[in-house]
Amino acid sequence: MTSSSGAGSSVSTTSSTTSSATSGTSGSGGGVASTTVSSSAGGDGGAGGVGGAGGDGGAGVTSTTASSTTSSTTSSTTSSTTSSSVSTTASSTTSATTGVGGGSATSSTTASSTTGGPTTPALELQYAARETGAESQQLSFQVRVKNTSAESVALSDLTIRYWFTADVAIVNLRSACDHAATTGGCDNTVRTFGAASGTDADRYFELGFVAAAGSLAPGATSGEVQLRIYSADYDRMTQTDDYSFEATTAWTPSMQLTVYHDGELAWGVEP
Repeated sequence: MTSSSGAGSSVSTTSSTTSSATSGTSGSGGGVASTTVSSSAGGDGGAGGVGGAGGDGGAGVTSTTASSTTSSTTSSTTSSTTSSSVSTTASSTTSATTGVGGGSATSSTTASSTTGGPTTPALELQYAARETGAESQQLSFQVRVKNTSAESVALSDLTIRYWFTADVAIVNLRSACDHAATTGGCDNTVRTFGAASGTDADRYFELGFVAAAGSLAPGATSGEVQLRIYSADYDRMTQTDDYSFEATTAWTPSMQLTVYHDGELAWGVEP
């Protein structure tokens, strides 16, 4: 008996499925995710001949590809500036950038500060003696103030001191204003004495002004104020040992008379 087997015929079926998904953007960076799945089923085995076994089915193939990319960028910038007039200014700037997924991060800060104290206006005191003798029954002189600053100055904010050595008891000292070119004249002046301790000075005579005396514009001069210091008994007093005395009748800027603005020394040198 003779037997034979024929080669089995093969039928192949291929099935493919693809799916994908994309997410929306998030934040300032977009996020993308995708997945692809494909599969191929093996073909059916061929039919066996008489007395022969059928052929094996084809091998199934499945492949999957997935990819995902995520990026995010966050940036933040903060700026702050602060200032004060007595005389303080400060500034600060901070910036930062942060990256996610391979980004870089940087940060920088800059700060500066300037502080200034109170200031007094630029002033000049001019002096001229009215009595130039070494001794006199009265210390007689005249003064005027020049405003060399760029702003107006109220006369009521100013006081002027003439420094001297008293040859009589302070209780006997008197003062007089003979003429004042300021608004209101001598009626708008204030005159006092005080004790001192310094070279050629154990007393000072202080001249001030009331608010009605007005102001000095930039570059303006107050005009002369003629003054006298004397004792109740008109005792003779020596001038040549007085710190503020100069034997000159010409107007002269004098550093031996001092000027104060709101109590702060603005001109001259104290003894």
